[in-house]
Amino acid sequence: MHQVLFDVTPLSTNSRFRGIGTYASRLGEALTAAMARGDVADLALSHLTGRWTFDRHAAGAALPDPSGRPLPYALYYALKHTSLAAQLVRHRPSLFHATDPKGTPELPGVKTVVTCHDLIPTLLGPPYRPTWLPRIVTATMDRVRYRLPDHVIAISDWTRRDVQAVTGLPSDRVTVVHHGVDHHHYRSAPEPQDADVARRIVGSDRFFIYVGGFDERKRVPEMVAAFANAAREDRGGDSRLLICGNVPARVEADLRARADSLGVRDRVVMAGFVPIEAMPSLYRRSLGHVMMSTYEGFGMTLLEAMACGAPVIAANASCVPEIAGDGALLLPPLDDAALREAFSSLAGDAERRRSLSHAALTRAATFTWERCARETLSVYRKVLEIAPPLA
Repeated sequence: MHQVLFDVTPLSTNSRFRGIGTYASRLGEALTAAMARGDVADLALSHLTGRWTFDRHAAGAALPDPSGRPLPYALYYALKHTSLAAQLVRHRPSLFHATDPKGTPELPGVKTVVTCHDLIPTLLGPPYRPTWLPRIVTATMDRVRYRLPDHVIAISDWTRRDVQAVTGLPSDRVTVVHHGVDHHHYRSAPEPQDADVARRIVGSDRFFIYVGGFDERKRVPEMVAAFANAAREDRGGDSRLLICGNVPARVEADLRARADSLGVRDRVVMAGFVPIEAMPSLYRRSLGHVMMSTYEGFGMTLLEAMACGAPVIAANASCVPEIAGDGALLLPPLDDAALREAFSSLAGDAERRRSLSHAALTRAATFTWERCARETLSVYRKVLEIAPPLA
């Protein structure tokens, strides 16, 4: 029996609210569920928890809830090099899977798999890395980070191409494993509270929704401008733009000023952080989810919106077409006129929204955490040189 140590310590940091945290928690649960079903006879799973303990989970046990003040990232990565390394020395698992690759210790006799989410600092440069830090330094760090482990899981084929281009890793050491989506939480069937949630947060039943960050690749100011231009043509209409996420104060002030100058001050709603419990209601009630980011490693909110049946407008850039397939309206990434037209079109065409909603649901159904767990287990077996189970 080979012991696998699966790392859920990103939940100790602010990553609990981001894609890495979703990946670590949902995949950890799916792997545990596979053990409970008896799907895995040759591996034993343990979790490295936020208390830096080696937690041998009984089949079907739940992951620990993230709680307490998040660790600063600098302290977190320092602890990975010290207390995490000590745990690996003490317990000597057959394989360690690092869900956040930064700071991963490498120990003789312990196979290591790391997940690559993106290489944004190296590929996009400032402001994603300090202006004084040359690309060659971050590229060298990436080569060390991804060439030392035994195998790399890339969360999209786009990310796989990036990591190979930067590090020179051969194809047999990188495997693409797509994320899943929690179809129990993100589902299209309406709930009684949906309308109340939308009215409380947005004040309207006619709104587009954006969920995510506010760095420049997300193009949120350009999205506000395109919405404003569409709103001018929406004679007698009342559609709104709901912006969800922890927006820095300076960025929020700039967005509010832009909306004011464009005459849509009362139609752009800055909601801040929205609890995960409310998100399905907002996706289901929306006229559409908008994500015009020019670069994503995967695009988790895209998939969550699609699973709720939201029509999706997205940039035809990076991994987005790979994930969205024909389940979204894909636009040239820098074409603000096309985005304005998409806002106008979807706001006034219920049939087109229904068509996009159906396509989104069909596409999202192919992404499950069960499949992600199954393909991840295949990577473990490959690294440990275990024959695959008989079908």
